Amino acid sequence: MRAAVIEAYGGTDRFALREVPEPRAPGTGELLVRVRAAGVNPMDAKIRSGKFRLFVHERFPLVLGTDFSGEVEAVGPEVADFEPGDRVFGSALRVGRGSYAERTLAKADQVAPIPPQLSFAAAASLPVAGCTALQALRDIGEIQSAEPVLIHGAAGGVGHFAVQIARLLGARAIATAGAANLEFLEDLGAERTIDYRAVDFALEEQQYAVVFDVVGNRSFPACQDVLSDDGGVYVTTRPGPGVFFWWAATALRSRIGPRQRAHWINVSIRDADLTQLATWVDRGLLRPSVEEVIPLAEVWRAHERIDDGHVRGKLVLEIG
Repeated sequence: MRAAVIEAYGGTDRFALREVPEPRAPGTGELLVRVRAAGVNPMDAKIRSGKFRLFVHERFPLVLGTDFSGEVEAVGPEVADFEPGDRVFGSALRVGRGSYAERTLAKADQVAPIPPQLSFAAAASLPVAGCTALQALRDIGEIQSAEPVLIHGAAGGVGHFAVQIARLLGARAIATAGAANLEFLEDLGAERTIDYRAVDFALEEQQYAVVFDVVGNRSFPACQDVLSDDGGVYVTTRPGPGVFFWWAATALRSRIGPRQRAHWINVSIRDADLTQLATWVDRGLLRPSVEEVIPLAEVWRAHERIDDGHVRGKLVLEIG
């Protein structure tokens, strides 16, 4: 089968399109999926560049990619909810081979049916970004109706879902982005938009129940003054020593003082959350925004755009 592979860590020039062995037969609780589209995530680019080489040992040649959409080709033992021909989307994260390929294996509990009216490209944009936004706001932020939520870096993959999900959970979404993306975010339902180049939200008087730092460039101390003293939650997508320290410190301090908390999001792809996202899409309540669908042969170009850091919504690879 055809796949985009890298033979070593490095830049976007590491990609090569070549024939690789077909995946093995699906095991217990697994599906074999004919991939039609694959979402491109910042995590893919970080793995490609070797930023996690000290923590994760990868084998080369390596097929990158987590998000996929496509059609079930075969099901393994103990899979009751899917059959060949079903249109599905999900994650290849727990099986070991990526989604930048014509076929991939996936765990059935990380897969959900695609709503009838949703394209393969739009479905492939949902898993990692959609689940990250949902779990950051619902599970960590525990947002409540009418609470103000600040989403910093809201025009990208996770951010544009977070704006919509905050509203679906009943909160008031305030979004930061560059000036060119403010109208886009207003159209998605942001109550207020902030041009981050012109206004520093952390210096304003407004306080928030949740500050979700999608881009990972604002620390908890920088956001502390705009977090509600009564349970304000800071969530970042970028773990590190700083946020680990503040997570522990705020957990202890909340027992005797302000009940603020600092957290990072470590997304878990679950079929229940995928189904929730698909239900919202099916009802017209959640709108995936795919800025560009790029042929698999030009995967290097998708990664160049991810490295540049100014993608509106999501980038998706067309596999077949």
